[in-house]
Amino acid sequence: MINTLQDEEHTQMLEWAAQKLRDAENDSVSNHTRVEAAFDSIYARLLVSARRKNYVEPAEHPSDSAILLGAVAAGLDDESVSKVLELQLSVARNRYKPGPHSFNLLRAIALGRHIADLVKT
Repeated sequence: MINTLQDEEHTQMLEWAAQKLRDAENDSVSNHTRVEAAFDSIYARLLVSARRKNYVEPAEHPSDSAILLGAVAAGLDDESVSKVLELQLSVARNRYKPGPHSFNLLRAIALGRHIADLVKT
């Protein structure tokens, strides 16, 4: 029963992550919103990856430790992990500020697609 509930939660999170990635690809909204959507998609997938391995989740989100745990569980390469951490920092600095992010939108989307290929239902 518990596994079924966890599987259902993971499936819902992955569906939400897929929608966020589609939002990031939607050119009718601002680049600012699209970068944040790409990060949300990535973070949700990495969180699911960590939860599937029963790693202890940090109390606060988003966090570097959740990203690192999810990256290890998903088998993410070091360069991609570094990019995710850079993206997280950009989103944290710019979440409530208007204007562009310092992180390139196309790189964020490509990273989101890469992680989506690694962490699936």
